[in-house]
Amino acid sequence: MLSIRSNKIGLQGGHCIADALKDNTTLKKIYLSNNQCAAIETVCEIRSDEASSKINLFNRRIQDIDLQYLSHSLKHNTTVTDIDLTHNEIGDTGAQYLADLLRTNTTIKKLFLGSNHISDTGAKYLADVLQNNTTMLEINLSKNTSAYAAVLGATVQLRNNKTNNYLGLDDSKIDSQGIQVLATALINNQTLTSLSLRSNMIDDQGVECLCDALRNNTKFESLSLRGNKSSLCTLVEIFLTASEDQVCTEANVADRSIGDDELRFLVDALRNNMVL
Repeated sequence: MLSIRSNKIGLQGGHCIADALKDNTTLKKIYLSNNQCAAIETVCEIRSDEASSKINLFNRRIQDIDLQYLSHSLKHNTTVTDIDLTHNEIGDTGAQYLADLLRTNTTIKKLFLGSNHISDTGAKYLADVLQNNTTMLEINLSKNTSAYAAVLGATVQLRNNKTNNYLGLDDSKIDSQGIQVLATALINNQTLTSLSLRSNMIDDQGVECLCDALRNNTKFESLSLRGNKSSLCTLVEIFLTASEDQVCTEANVADRSIGDDELRFLVDALRNNMVL
């Protein structure tokens, strides 16, 4: 047993410890908590069989190299089910380490990677391993460098988690091409009730595609599209559920620069509405 708790060991020192432990098969317990190397502290907890089912590394300056050590320690772990790596410094190399981990570890059910630096390249590493994965119930890749990453996480979640009723994809650089991919996953979905896509880059074509995908979802209640390119966003937010749920009794769309295209959406939404 080795205890070096509550010192000032930083990232470099933590990596040295992790390297030393790679070939050491005799030291079973090592305690490193309350230092300045969060990922390696977690690695030591896993090695000592003292890690909980949920690893919380939110905003802990986790870098790609940290994920090399963390992924190695989790390769055969059957305890950890949730990993929160939101708001760190993870890029494509880190995403590749995680993809390699997910090829062998089927215990992990939730993985949060929002607000990192993952590009299309990193997203593709994850896509390759997740395309046939049926155990990942929740994966958040929103607010990364890549819009594809955010859409990938959402589609995997929609496919695997049949009880999930909310998706938050705000500020994720999603354009109409990304919406088309998301729409494919939404077409036959009957569990999602709320979707937030604020501050993306969705144009009229993307809004139309989204409407078509959600048209048959009779349980859908809330859609947020503020801050996108399309002038249809406000109308769609108000009337998308009106034709199905018949709950909209008042709508004020005055001074919203409504033109012919917007009016067409308004008319379509009102066509079957009997309560407004």
